[in-house]
Amino acid sequence: MERILALTVVVLLCVIAGLPADQAADLNARADSADPVRGVVPLPVIGYSPEDGLILGGAALFFSVPYPGAPTDTVSTNLIYGTAGTFSANLITDHRVGAGLTLQTEARAGRSVGEFFGIGMDADAEEQFTQLRLASAASLLFPLSERMRIGPSYQLSYLNVLETDAGGALETGELRGSDYTVATGPGARAVYDSRDSNVYPGRGLYADVDVRGYPFWLGSSDTFWRSRLDTRYFVSLAPSLILGGQTVLLQSGGDVPFQYLPTIGGGNTLRGVLEGRYRDSVSFSTQAELRFPLVWRFGAVAFGGAGRVASSLDALGLDDIATAAGLGLRFAVNPEQRLNIRVDLAHNGEDLSVYVNFQEAF
Repeated sequence: MERILALTVVVLLCVIAGLPADQAADLNARADSADPVRGVVPLPVIGYSPEDGLILGGAALFFSVPYPGAPTDTVSTNLIYGTAGTFSANLITDHRVGAGLTLQTEARAGRSVGEFFGIGMDADAEEQFTQLRLASAASLLFPLSERMRIGPSYQLSYLNVLETDAGGALETGELRGSDYTVATGPGARAVYDSRDSNVYPGRGLYADVDVRGYPFWLGSSDTFWRSRLDTRYFVSLAPSLILGGQTVLLQSGGDVPFQYLPTIGGGNTLRGVLEGRYRDSVSFSTQAELRFPLVWRFGAVAFGGAGRVASSLDALGLDDIATAAGLGLRFAVNPEQRLNIRVDLAHNGEDLSVYVNFQEAF
């Protein structure tokens, strides 16, 4: 069943109000000087999904620009509860420290109700499971040049499958990770970034290579590895008309728990396809998005994407591809910094999905 997360009540409040007029004016005035520009965007959350029931909670985005033209430091946090017994709490930071260093961290906790469809593009098992997740990760990137950064990363996570459907692959324990999984291990990242903004780019190239290993001797319940290649490209076709593209390649190897198998779908990489609907040892997805202004602080996007999973790189092909497309509405809570709330409607040929979040999908 496709998740339909409609947080419409909140966004109407934030969309109409935005930042208070005096705060916005103050931020704009300081942007013309060398003083830092700081602000916070609050977002009350009310919605509904079949898996979560009634959703209640709140979110906030804190941002800071040290000086005009500098990358935007962000802290994003949310706390959400669903009457079906689900909850999630997340804290994500992207911060410039020291002489050109970039520190990125995340801490996540949640109890979710998900669906496991099996392995491969033909999977259709559709069994439900409830899972507890505690996860944290950090990366410290050192500048090699103005546009190139490289550095170490580390991740620690704990996943515990609490409930499963009777008689399914998860209930019988035939899959790795069907009871619990501990994944802890180091990694390395290399990032090339020539974008004119890390929040709302209008031109430039971004490429992020992230490789992580989870060895048993460091405390992982299984020994495996994962890699991610994320490339993005932006071009201004006309003033305020931006075309963006993203391609993501995920690979894994070793004794991989099912939760860590590469997937396609979700609110960022392939809107309209349920996150985790397809999973295997390798996944590939690509999407394009056209961004354009409407009136006042409102903007819109048109997007489309496609993706596939396979047992190996050699097995990736153009057959049996999952596709989705849709339209989105944007509201700039801070036009100077281009900090947007986004509402996206996506269709995969069968189901309609609604996504509400801070900032762009990519």
